[in-house]
Amino acid sequence: MELKNKKHAQFFSIDALIALTIIILVVIIVAPTLKKSARESDIPSDLIEVLNSMKISELDGINLTELNIEDSDKKVIEQIGEFYLTNKTIAKQLAEQILFLVDDNQNIGIWYGNELLASKNITKYNAANSVTTARQVISGIGGIGGVTGMSTRAYVSSSSRVDYFYFGGYVGEGNISRLIEYSGNISSANIELVISDDFEILINGISQGTFSGSPDEFTPVVYNISTLNFTSGTNIIEFAGDNLHISGGFIKISYDSEVVYEKPEQYKFPGISGAINLYDSFYIPGNLTGLEISLHFNNSIETLLIIGNTTVLNSSTVDQTFIITNATLSSILNYDELSQKTIPLRFGMKNASYVANGTMDIDVYSVTDLSGSMDETCEGIPSWWWWCDGESNCNSCGGIYTNKIQDAKDANYLFINMILNSSENRVGLTGYATSAPDTTYHILSNNNNSLRSEITSWNAEGWTCICCGINKAVEGLLANSSSNKFRSVVVMSDGEATQTCPQQGTGNAANDAIQAACDAYNNYGIKVYTIGFGSGAGVQTLTDMADCGDGSFFATVDDLESIYEQIAEEIISAAYFEQTLEIIGNYQSKLFPNSYIEFEYDKVPDPKGLVSTVEQQFSNSTTGYFEIPENYSVVGANVISYSGPRWTSSLKINGNDVYNLSNYKEDFIKLGDPYSINIPASLISDSNTVTIGTGLSSNNISAGSINDTIIYTIAKDVISYNSVSAFAEGCIWDVQFRNKNSTIIIPENYTGSTSCSYKKGNMSCGLVDCPDSTDAIQLAIYNLFKNMDFDSDGIVDVELSGQDLQIEISTLEGIPFYHSTEVQIRQWE
Repeated sequence: MELKNKKHAQFFSIDALIALTIIILVVIIVAPTLKKSARESDIPSDLIEVLNSMKISELDGINLTELNIEDSDKKVIEQIGEFYLTNKTIAKQLAEQILFLVDDNQNIGIWYGNELLASKNITKYNAANSVTTARQVISGIGGIGGVTGMSTRAYVSSSSRVDYFYFGGYVGEGNISRLIEYSGNISSANIELVISDDFEILINGISQGTFSGSPDEFTPVVYNISTLNFTSGTNIIEFAGDNLHISGGFIKISYDSEVVYEKPEQYKFPGISGAINLYDSFYIPGNLTGLEISLHFNNSIETLLIIGNTTVLNSSTVDQTFIITNATLSSILNYDELSQKTIPLRFGMKNASYVANGTMDIDVYSVTDLSGSMDETCEGIPSWWWWCDGESNCNSCGGIYTNKIQDAKDANYLFINMILNSSENRVGLTGYATSAPDTTYHILSNNNNSLRSEITSWNAEGWTCICCGINKAVEGLLANSSSNKFRSVVVMSDGEATQTCPQQGTGNAANDAIQAACDAYNNYGIKVYTIGFGSGAGVQTLTDMADCGDGSFFATVDDLESIYEQIAEEIISAAYFEQTLEIIGNYQSKLFPNSYIEFEYDKVPDPKGLVSTVEQQFSNSTTGYFEIPENYSVVGANVISYSGPRWTSSLKINGNDVYNLSNYKEDFIKLGDPYSINIPASLISDSNTVTIGTGLSSNNISAGSINDTIIYTIAKDVISYNSVSAFAEGCIWDVQFRNKNSTIIIPENYTGSTSCSYKKGNMSCGLVDCPDSTDAIQLAIYNLFKNMDFDSDGIVDVELSGQDLQIEISTLEGIPFYHSTEVQIRQWE
């Protein structure tokens, strides 16, 4: 709707002013004795009476057309009131002309409501000793056929869309592709995935270059990719390389589209050209009412499709499409058990050879505390009883003998025996105290005797520089190992960190230890496991180190060997390639990316207003947190899990079960592995805690990955209305968002120069506070920004996913005013 500003003429004839002068002079001159009488205080009352009794028609010579006055019988007091609503400039000029005729020796003013329209004074009103006021309430200004104004509705929407196209927990072996469909103009595209080797990306058959693979099975690579070869509609992205597999990941695109958020109605299979080996899942957002599967594949070997733990296809084919109808599927699947749940999906070759004992080669450093507190002691006796040294003497003295250094040696002997059970694995040793010297160090080796000899030579003395030990081990791994091995560090300490490291430079020994663990994992993918030995261990520091190092924390008072045994088992398990297919012979199979599962379900209405997608990374390898802003509704939420060669086995939110693979009562090797697990909106609160578990079986459960992420979509119908105002023109807004300031012209066709502001400490419309504005659009936009300012600090908080803010307005004209106000004439001395 085109908005026009109707300018009212500011015109009064000389005849009109003379007539008004005569009337007012009668009030003042007819009784000359009033200046020194009690009547002097009645000038305000007399003036109100004149204004209230005099009609516009009695002002001879006034140009009604120029003033846009349609009712000449309107009282002067009402006409000023009408101008007060529609054009304050004319209202003030009319009031000033009236006061011009009043005795020059008077301090007098005309107020409408709390606003001074005109005054004539010798002394300032604020300095008055006494004030005489006459009042009259006028109401119903306008009414039917009278003054009309405008009301504006403003609302936020966005044509900016973000779509994710997920890969499963394990997709391989060979070249892998994915169909990407969207409608609109693409603005960005990027990938995040764990991929086994270097690869080439092709978009619609056009190469985008070669990229490096992931450093390990739990750490994704992230790349931005060019959008030049994308087209609105259907696209295919291919990852080409040497028998590639993807252990979870996604393609993410941002684009502009008028199509609002839509819940999925299909699961789309990835394309696999090589050997079909897919572990994945799908999610049905509502109550399932219909299901159909279309599988286009080429494989001479018998191939299985398993949904949950039910086999729905067992066949081989030569470039054929299988259609499994709803009638067939409904007869073998329980639709109620599939509704609003993440369902594991397995598609692969029957009787194929999987790597049952295959692992990544392991390179691990044992980092052992050799500080003075680790030395043998006789507790419970005075320290100067030197004759009680040694175990037998201590016992005879009635003391309690402890020898932590020997316990640490015995635990390390056991640890290297377990790790070196495979000839390709290697162990390195680093003892630390005040520093981590070469005299207590052994490079990575599979020579058991040499390693044991180093351990035997250790003695305990000095302070506790935990970060020194970690840094020394990391240096050894970087110098003599590679990222295609499973690299880790096992750190044991019996006390608090006391020494700092310049490499970390936090200035605090405990913080340096934590940062050293973070650096090892974040920079090089080296996992950090920690052990607290004895009651004096720095539990919080060691826990934080393991969390940041994507490992596990263990604590013990005396049974140190069992702890090292558990860690060795966990490291061996983490390097286990259960899902990898071992290809024997020269054959090819192919799954085409136009294969899909289509489902029908009871849908809920699409969200309105602003739709935002937020990514929140986990705080550690097991736990993530996210919050829903006030007054926002949840559209959808899911957790992406980098489980590597393990299965994503369980997920909880706020203590409630969301997903548990063990419920299917099958060996995990037969079941799908979700990468994306959806969370029902009914389980999501304002503040949420998510925990995840991964494993190789129901009896072998461990943590996930620090790279796990919560992706949730929220919506808010951000809209505002304003009361009836005189104008609807617009403004040039200076708006402060959380991360930037923006200048926005609202509406887009506004050509004026009025400046408005919604910023911290400055929320104004033109030259007035926004609630006092007479412009309907300004008021509506101000209320809109206020609605999106969650904590009322003057900063707009809507940019949850970096979307472009778009504000749309609609204005209704000709709405009658039903306005009342109090008119005051004040005289002061």
